[in-house]
Amino acid sequence: MPKAYRDRALCLTDHWEAYPAAIRPRHHLAVSKRSGLMNGLERFNNTVRRRLGRLTRKTLAFSKCRRSHVGCLRCSINDHNRHLAITH
Repeated sequence: MPKAYRDRALCLTDHWEAYPAAIRPRHHLAVSKRSGLMNGLERFNNTVRRRLGRLTRKTLAFSKCRRSHVGCLRCSINDHNRHLAITH
């Protein structure tokens, strides 16, 4: 991840007590699920999981090499973004 992204990153999480130990306070914001701030991210995660079986647990659709895995993920994200651009 580029340094500029790491420096400005903000991680939205629920209030699970393990997160503050793993995420720096300036990069962490704990929010309730009722706040609605996580909806877009959760929707995107579910879309990617649905489209890419290789990202789910105990799958038979796995990549034999990291390059193929990253390439497939990149294509899926680009396709998702292209569809968003068309509909918005």
